[in-house]
Amino acid sequence: MENLFELIIENATTYYPDETNLTHMKNALGLARRLIEIEGGDEVIIIPAVILHDTGWHIFSPEDEVRARKPSVQLDNIILNHEHEAEGARIAENILSKLDYPVADKKMIVRIILGHDTRVKPISMADMIVKDADRLSRYTPECFDLFRVKLGYSKAQFLELLNANTEKWFYTDSAKLLARRYLLEKKLGIKLKTGLAGKLYALLAQLEGEVSKGVNVDIEEIILTFVREKIHGVKKMIEIYLINCPWAGLEYLQQDDRFIDIATQAVGDGGYIGIIDRQTGMIIFHPNKKIVNMPLEELRKKERPPEYLYGFWDWYNRALSGEEFSSYYQGMNIANEIVDKFQYVIPLDIGNFKWAIVCAAIYMDFFKPTEIITANILQSVREVSDEVGMLASGLEDANKQLREEMMQRKELEEKLIKTEKMAVAAQLAAEIAHEVKNPLQVINSVVYLLKRTIAENIPGLQTPLKQISDAVTRANGFINDLLNISRPFELVLGVMDVNDMIKKAMDELPKDILVNIDVILELSDGCLEISGDIDRLKQVMINLIKNAVEAMNTSLEKRLWIESKLDDGWVRVVVRDSGHGILNENIDKVFDPFHTTKPKGIGLGLAICKRFIEAHRGSIELTSEVGKGTEFVILLPSLNPQLRIAP
Repeated sequence: MENLFELIIENATTYYPDETNLTHMKNALGLARRLIEIEGGDEVIIIPAVILHDTGWHIFSPEDEVRARKPSVQLDNIILNHEHEAEGARIAENILSKLDYPVADKKMIVRIILGHDTRVKPISMADMIVKDADRLSRYTPECFDLFRVKLGYSKAQFLELLNANTEKWFYTDSAKLLARRYLLEKKLGIKLKTGLAGKLYALLAQLEGEVSKGVNVDIEEIILTFVREKIHGVKKMIEIYLINCPWAGLEYLQQDDRFIDIATQAVGDGGYIGIIDRQTGMIIFHPNKKIVNMPLEELRKKERPPEYLYGFWDWYNRALSGEEFSSYYQGMNIANEIVDKFQYVIPLDIGNFKWAIVCAAIYMDFFKPTEIITANILQSVREVSDEVGMLASGLEDANKQLREEMMQRKELEEKLIKTEKMAVAAQLAAEIAHEVKNPLQVINSVVYLLKRTIAENIPGLQTPLKQISDAVTRANGFINDLLNISRPFELVLGVMDVNDMIKKAMDELPKDILVNIDVILELSDGCLEISGDIDRLKQVMINLIKNAVEAMNTSLEKRLWIESKLDDGWVRVVVRDSGHGILNENIDKVFDPFHTTKPKGIGLGLAICKRFIEAHRGSIELTSEVGKGTEFVILLPSLNPQLRIAP
């Protein structure tokens, strides 16, 4: 298949005018292969669709962009296709026809290309992956810089935008994860696996599908919490210092080494605490003494030119207004280099002082491995580990909840399937009862009449008449099974002894069914009273015994065990055989309606047994081993429930 894909690329390349567009196609192709690995999907359709999806676009020149976007098909002002999509579909049709591509696959590929930009709702998993691969390749390399630099988005704003829009941009969960991971790595400037601490990466790697929506692992929020606590701690220290030194003025404080240590302490490798006088606008405490007390205009022109420092003067003006906030901006480090920074600013009003305390840190300091993040940013690695542990615990709980929800969903789906089967059975039973049962009664009546009138006078007629009668009996049995499994029924309850019920069921077995079988009957000595419908329970026992006998047809040693006893307030009945056993893959299906491995029968016997037992608020389970036999265990609530433990 790869050789055929190479031929498609070779033919498609002529429609890509430059290396940039060819690179986009190759990147999209790589992403599509990765999505196929994660999501599944038919590469026979997806790979050619990705290779060919933009061929129609590139036959238009940049000047013809308006024409390329002109509606090709439009209905009630809703654009269904663009011209470039229609051209791409024609090119794909020609290339794939020339390569004798399978007709059905070609049709699906052309259909995907025909609406890959305009179609709002994907038509298939293949369509989803083609759209995701296209968008991942186009948007993720550029969109962070686009929003952050060109449109002035902060990192927080961008993350909010990303989370809101990945739902709209991408269709599969894996594509959303790939986009978010790529952008996170780009923002951090590191690879997640090697650049973040092991615990944090393990958390990020596990966030997928519904769990990622239910659990918010926000590294920034963790850091922001500690930075906020850090700066409020510094503010408290300054307030205590000034309260204890009410006579100290600004000039004194700027010469006091103890106060300077508090007001300019380091944060991370390149960050610091600083203070701005909101009344004069001047920086009054800063590790770089050169800019302390510098007039604002001089600071703007010589030290912090706005044309080179994105966002610096925006936050500075907010700080002068007395606002508490956090932001991202470009500033200078102590070595006078432009760096991305993060800061938290709070106002301080005490006495005659109206200040803004600034906790500024180098942007990348926040995303270093937790082992080397300084105590000034996060107070201590231990606290971060505790926080991570809490997140891990939360994630584990969320995963557990998700697993439980998935299990419940699976059970509901299985119940739905069984319900649908029941509905089919009900409809089928009604039709059969109407169409078949009456003719069967006529046949049975005719057979009875023939036996009474002419059969004795015609040699050899008794045998075929008996065969007809037996066949009618079996057919009536099938119909009754269908009705039993599908229609509502009411139990005729009465106090009964389970041992008596077992004996009566054995008496009603077909004649000679237990010939050559060693029956071991181990019934409890005491009376095992329950509230039950004896006819329904006899039918269960007869069904189980018949199944056991059939399972021993080819066995050399034929043994049937039937046991009863009181067990923790439940009446326990066991039917065990020495037959061929049940394959593991069939054990979970034995109680499903219409499941059968027998050449005869319609697979309703055990389903009926389960229905009757559960109607008695009991349970029926089985264990089986191939070559050794099968055991059915029935639990029914005893009339003496004091010692009963749930089965």
